[in-house]
Amino acid sequence: MRRGSAAGLREEEAGLWELTAVLKPDPPAASTMDEQPPDDPAESVGGGGVVTRGLDYEAGSLLTGINQHVPFYVIFFHYSHASSTNKASWFTANASKQILCLALAMSPEPKSATAACSPESRLELSESLRGDGRSPRRHAHSSSTSTMAAHDFNILLATDSYKITHYKQYPPNINNIYSYFECRRKKGSQLSEVVFFGLQYLLKKYLAGPVVTEEKIQEAKLFYQMHFKQDVFDEEGWRKLLEKHDGRLPIRIKAVPEGRIIPRGNVLFTVENTDPNFYWLTNYIETMLVQMWYPITVATISREFKKILAKHLKATSGSLEGLELKLHDFGYRGVSSQESAALGGAAHLVNFCSTDTVAGLLMAQRYYSCPMAGFSIPAAEHSTIISWGRNRENEAFERVLDQFSSGPVSVVSDSYDIFNACKHIWGDKLKERVMERSHDSCLVIRPDSGDPAETLIEVIKILEECFGCSVNAHGYKVLPSYLRIIQGDGIDLSSADEILQKLSDEGWSAENVFFGCGSALLQKLNRDTLNCAFKCSYVETNGKGMDVYKQPVTDPSKGSKRGRLSLRRNSDGLLETIERGAGKPEEDMLVTVFENGSLVKDYTLEEIRKNARLRDEDLEPALHNHKRELLHNHIINGIH
Repeated sequence: MRRGSAAGLREEEAGLWELTAVLKPDPPAASTMDEQPPDDPAESVGGGGVVTRGLDYEAGSLLTGINQHVPFYVIFFHYSHASSTNKASWFTANASKQILCLALAMSPEPKSATAACSPESRLELSESLRGDGRSPRRHAHSSSTSTMAAHDFNILLATDSYKITHYKQYPPNINNIYSYFECRRKKGSQLSEVVFFGLQYLLKKYLAGPVVTEEKIQEAKLFYQMHFKQDVFDEEGWRKLLEKHDGRLPIRIKAVPEGRIIPRGNVLFTVENTDPNFYWLTNYIETMLVQMWYPITVATISREFKKILAKHLKATSGSLEGLELKLHDFGYRGVSSQESAALGGAAHLVNFCSTDTVAGLLMAQRYYSCPMAGFSIPAAEHSTIISWGRNRENEAFERVLDQFSSGPVSVVSDSYDIFNACKHIWGDKLKERVMERSHDSCLVIRPDSGDPAETLIEVIKILEECFGCSVNAHGYKVLPSYLRIIQGDGIDLSSADEILQKLSDEGWSAENVFFGCGSALLQKLNRDTLNCAFKCSYVETNGKGMDVYKQPVTDPSKGSKRGRLSLRRNSDGLLETIERGAGKPEEDMLVTVFENGSLVKDYTLEEIRKNARLRDEDLEPALHNHKRELLHNHIINGIH
């Protein structure tokens, strides 16, 4: 629910306003109705946690003596004169603390505001105002099985400003708009294919269910009137949608199954309206849908890490055992928001099971039906080490070993001198304590500064001197099973590959090391990393279809696809996009996932992980490059 007031608006801008507030109490006796607003707004709040006064602006009276144990009473505060703004400001200062404002409408009729207060809304407000400390009910985002968008999210306000005006710009009698999303191909990019992931979250959280209400229409009307300083908002169109479709979006979205690996330059999902009256809705929701670039990019980069790790692990050990734990997500603190952490963290979990980003685990639970998608171990940070003082670093290390005697534990060891710590503390003073541990309770030493490759190689040599090593079946050295290293500083795709190659050159197996990655995994990326774009490719006017496209003379790479699209696997085994409606439905890999406000396909993380698993060509670079060349030849010969 929104909070607000008309305070501070000029009368000619605001018209006749009404502020609807839902309270529990009945009005007091008439004898208490002649007071004036207090100088100190705080005086109006009672000890029971409920507003004890309210204003009727038209009558200029006060309501007091509220009993919080009686049923709801709905009162209307409205004003029609600029002189009332001080009173409005006073009331809002109090109302924002203790009541929920349901509507701020440009209507002189009180009934228009009460219409926005459904029985379900009143029940939730009752719970939130009862003063017993319990939280009000939550909706779509509280359960993985839910298919209703968050009730306090306004889809009408979730678009770029200029899209508010686009319904006025389309040709007369247009009745269908069809658009698509892709990650454009970029020659020479390391990222030649993408992992499709994250659409289900956006649909569940923001688009599913009745997302349009009268209250939200009024909120958007007010906002855009103030924003544009003219009447451009399509109030009539949104109200028709509310009345005809019960606030559900008449949209169909077909998409690649989540987790599938798709070469860049192919369609990933399509969007079209299902009701000809709401043709403008297809591209209205572009703003939100294009934010798919983020989980797709993170999942793609995470999988590129996995390819690099798998290549070196297989080459130096002959096995991929433990691959899913080799890259740990350190990125929670380095992203821009909680939602970024959740989306990015979950995207990494498509490929790995190792993370410290709790938000990603919660998203996987709530939106992808995975009870626990990732794991972590006890670990030290610099504060837990340096709080002992420099001269007691060995005691700090020993304390960690004592507290976590079973199970793996990680200890950051570069607070002062990583090489001294490895040689004289771990390798001498605490050597016996380290050797007491096992494969299942190994010590993981973490360097956290210096040149990543040089530091790690020096550390592993010191540990070899102190603890020895063995040689595996492929002739590469391996530290004792109770001892491993994790490198989390300065890690990206390039440095990880460099470190593993240098270790291999020095005769060390990739079994010895784990990696942590933060900003390079979740933050150092943008929409242009994969050149993500959403474009219209087909329209119908008076029932007659037309393929449409853009083809800028200044940048041919930004040319768009034409007509209705499908995705198929051709006779060479390569995925290709078929344009102009020429595809065969039985070959189309795009699946309807959303239709008329309902989620019609619900993927689990387990299914997505299977779709994203590594293939043979991912471990054989020569074969992979051959397939890339075949794909490139198809593209330049106009298959798309």
